Amino acid sequence: MAFYLMTFNPKKWMGTREDFLENLSLFKSGKLQPLSWSIQAYTEVGPGDYCFFLVQGTVSRGIFGRGEIISEAFIDDKWDESGKPERYVKVRVLNYVDYEKPFISLDELYEIDPTFDWKTRNSGRFMNRSIGQAINNKMRAMGLM
Repeated sequence: MAFYLMTFNPKKWMGTREDFLENLSLFKSGKLQPLSWSIQAYTEVGPGDYCFFLVQGTVSRGIFGRGEIISEAFIDDKWDESGKPERYVKVRVLNYVDYEKPFISLDELYEIDPTFDWKTRNSGRFMNRSIGQAINNKMRAMGLM
């Protein structure tokens, strides 16, 4: 089992915040299928690994969700409709909140590991197991797991 950091920038997303909140309610009701999410560390990733969703590009940066990777990496068209190829994995969402209210702030992430690049723009970065376990422990203490 490995951990990956998946990034999300609402300013670059093709949908609206209302679309996001509607998808959030569909996830919580179990009506939405797994997501395809771009991943940088595509050679190492596989089913049974976990990821954390990090909102960036906003005032309230931080972790707003957690998921389980359920596929090997595959190639599809890039999400920005540029037509370029991009590597993705399928992710089953386990925990997810409004990205404007992340449950672990950027400051708290730097307390977990001040050397990790929490402001990365690359989605799907590999995280040391100790970082992933520390985030899981924090979520467990908050009653989110």
